[in-house]
Amino acid sequence: MFRFSTWLCLSLLTSPLWAQTRMVPHVTPSAGDFKTELLLVNPSTTEQILDLMLFTADGTPLEPTSRTLAAGATQVLTPEDLAPGEVLSHFLVTNDSDIEITVSYQDAQGNNSAAHVETSTRQAVRWRIYPATLGDALDGLAIVNMDDQNRDIQVRQVGYDGVEIARATIANLNSKAKGLYLFNDFTTRAETWYEVFSPGPLALTALRFSTAGEGARFFWATAAVPLPALVENENQPPTITGQVDLSITAGTSLTLTLDQLTIEDPDNAPEDWVLMVADGTNYTRDGNTITPVDGFVGMLDVPVTCSDGISQSDSYLVQVTVTAAEDPRIGTVATLRNSATYGISGRAVIVDERTIRLENFSYNGGGPDVRVYLGLNNDFVNGPIISDSLSGTVFNNETLELTIPESVSLDDFNAISIWCTLFSISFSEGTFQ
Repeated sequence: MFRFSTWLCLSLLTSPLWAQTRMVPHVTPSAGDFKTELLLVNPSTTEQILDLMLFTADGTPLEPTSRTLAAGATQVLTPEDLAPGEVLSHFLVTNDSDIEITVSYQDAQGNNSAAHVETSTRQAVRWRIYPATLGDALDGLAIVNMDDQNRDIQVRQVGYDGVEIARATIANLNSKAKGLYLFNDFTTRAETWYEVFSPGPLALTALRFSTAGEGARFFWATAAVPLPALVENENQPPTITGQVDLSITAGTSLTLTLDQLTIEDPDNAPEDWVLMVADGTNYTRDGNTITPVDGFVGMLDVPVTCSDGISQSDSYLVQVTVTAAEDPRIGTVATLRNSATYGISGRAVIVDERTIRLENFSYNGGGPDVRVYLGLNNDFVNGPIISDSLSGTVFNNETLELTIPESVSLDDFNAISIWCTLFSISFSEGTFQ
């Protein structure tokens, strides 16, 4: 029968009473190399009810279940009995029941002596395990993250002198998820212990099985000692405090590097630093190289962090100015056709999208209403006018800065003319190239 309501399940999932809750941190899947049996006994003189909250290995809650035992009764269950059709991984006892649970583990063929483990109410952020001698036996852990958020699980090997020998991150577990681990990744060494730790509370089952002969001939539970949080020398993370000015042209890429930033780190050298660039808006990223999206011009805000190998800085927004790509026509030159009659010579340069410069410009001032026209393919009749009348003024190798009207783009012309407006004739012209 089911005696759980939705609100009760939710309250338990967020309750600080986890640490006082009886639980079984490890149940083996029925199709695996080991089998699990659950031995229930009611030692009281009254009928007892056992309420259970069940989980898969990734921390997903299953349908809660209940079991009723008469006074003095014993019941043997399999994981399939508790969660038919599901792969049960671990469970909690969520009511105050006198029913005792013993978990039996042995290899699937039943060739070894089973290990019998009681339910546990202990949780800790750090556990110590004294290992077997590798080659004779293996130590295995089933670790449940009892915190309310994802946590990295770490293991370190420590000598009897308290000096850390090695360390590894063995898993990242979801809230209420379980991971399995064998202590065979470390160098065999006498007089050492292992510590499993995380920022949040962990529940675990520690099992050992012999490796001598064919298969696991002996199988038993081992002691796991709960300890307070590991106190380590506090490493100060780097701090990014500034940057150099960064600018790129639209359509080009920029690789962000440490030497573009000002970084403060009181206890680590620059060779320890690693720069990490994150995704953001208006750009794509390949490693630490960013490329503005097509058509973007403006300021990019690129979040970056710096790691010193132990700690990571807060995110810092690197600002990168993206300017419009320069038109290839900017900088092109039109050489004016020499005119002996009017003494015209010189050249015109497109300085930018709004400016044309006449350089070494000469003109004797003759002719009525002479102005500078722009045209397309030497058609200047309707071309934009970019100067006042030059008639009557003598120029001798001079420079004139002429403004292109706002309504005119570089697409609207490719040539320039010293044009007589009255007679619609070009005194001199040139094509930009």
